Amino acid sequence: AIVLYWGLFVHGIPGLKPMLGDVPQGTPTAIAQMQSGETILSINGEAIPSWQELHWRLLDSVVRQGDGQRKVSIEARSASGESLSHVLDLTGLEAKDLDGDFFDKLGLHLYQPTVLPVIGDIVADGVAQRAGLQTGDTISRANGAEMKRWMDVVEVIRAHPGQTVELDIQRGQVGRSASALHITVVPQTVDESGKTVGRIGAGPKVDEAAWQAMFIEVSYGPLEALMQSLRKTWETSVISLKMMGKMVMGEVSMKNLSGPITIADYAGQSAKMGVVAYLSFL
Repeated sequence: AIVLYWGLFVHGIPGLKPMLGDVPQGTPTAIAQMQSGETILSINGEAIPSWQELHWRLLDSVVRQGDGQRKVSIEARSASGESLSHVLDLTGLEAKDLDGDFFDKLGLHLYQPTVLPVIGDIVADGVAQRAGLQTGDTISRANGAEMKRWMDVVEVIRAHPGQTVELDIQRGQVGRSASALHITVVPQTVDESGKTVGRIGAGPKVDEAAWQAMFIEVSYGPLEALMQSLRKTWETSVISLKMMGKMVMGEVSMKNLSGPITIADYAGQSAKMGVVAYLSFL
């Protein structure tokens, strides 16, 4: 494990910038006065180079709550470049929260570039295509409500499975060959994790440059990579043992355990993502 981690850290591990997105009111993140657009630099003095490392560090802190580590010190940089300090309280988290995405309970969400309500992809013979929607169409309103982001459209569609949704469409370039259309769609009813939602078979037009700017590669020199690999191996071992102990005590669900079939499945999925992802999984 140490050798594999060393090789990965020297080669470089792709990740996402630890930049905050929306901060819901009343969450521990909001109480700590953290704001959207901040980039997290360190936790308890340890550098945080990526969103994945942020998740790992906070997971470590949550697992060690019994050791008295209920608050973490965070150093961050605002969108304007100002240095910021926060104290994030983890007291409200319990072992059972580790069964899901505990980031939601903390109010930590990854920043995502704004995706406009413009159609990019359309599923062949899907609801959207049959209704006459085309790539490049801008959805300005849905059931009379203004659509500013693609997620606004998604929320309306998901909330109306099998029901009529009225869409106001802007087709073509504004000021030239633009035309205003009114299209009616009836979202297909699908079951998603036991919940009935609507879908129309359309995806957004994504600004590739904005998303690429969110990706980083974390790498170290040979000596620093060795230190990082030792740290990572130790921390992974400690967290694994602590989680197993909490399972035995009934504090964490046994669903967190995986058998050979699941492991083989995940290994295959990670292998399709590339050598780095596969070695990280191993």
